[in-house]
Amino acid sequence: MQIPQIRIESTPGKLGLTILQPQVSMEQRPADLHIEQPEAILTIDKKAATLTIDQTEARAYEGMKTRERFIDDYVRKGRQEWLKGIARRVQEADQLGAIQNKGKPIQAIAKRNSEGPQKEFGLGWIPPANSVKINYDPGYVKTNVETRDPIIEVNQNKPIIDYTPGKVITELVQYPSLEIHFENLKSNGVNYQQSN
Repeated sequence: MQIPQIRIESTPGKLGLTILQPQVSMEQRPADLHIEQPEAILTIDKKAATLTIDQTEARAYEGMKTRERFIDDYVRKGRQEWLKGIARRVQEADQLGAIQNKGKPIQAIAKRNSEGPQKEFGLGWIPPANSVKINYDPGYVKTNVETRDPIIEVNQNKPIIDYTPGKVITELVQYPSLEIHFENLKSNGVNYQQSN
């Protein structure tokens, strides 16, 4: 005897997924930096040092005088000698006027006038102290520095961002199916009955 059978075969549907990852690209350019340093202003004010050596008196002591100095010295010396001569003659006249007093004024005057001045011994070529005048002016140096601030300019660059969104692509790789097989059954309209 044959048993009626219904056979059902089904095939499931299969989905295929293709996933595209999102892509992000970032580029950050460095900032544009401009630095300018103006030069400092340096001012130097100076007066040179001076050294003055005046040997006029030392040279005059050696006899090296200017013409005007020679004339002035001779005039001064002549005047001094003239005044000494007047004083000596007045003194001698006073001594001679007192001749009635005891003493020998004529012999004393003759002896004094016949003797020359007393000789002095010394090194004539050494100038007297402080005859060379030295004057030193050190001068000065004044510096002035005026600093100037740097000029800094910064330009920030924005980042460059390139974004590609991701995707999910779906596709039906295998369609579903359902197959029904009837064995040992006959179709009678909507109803089935067993076949002989």
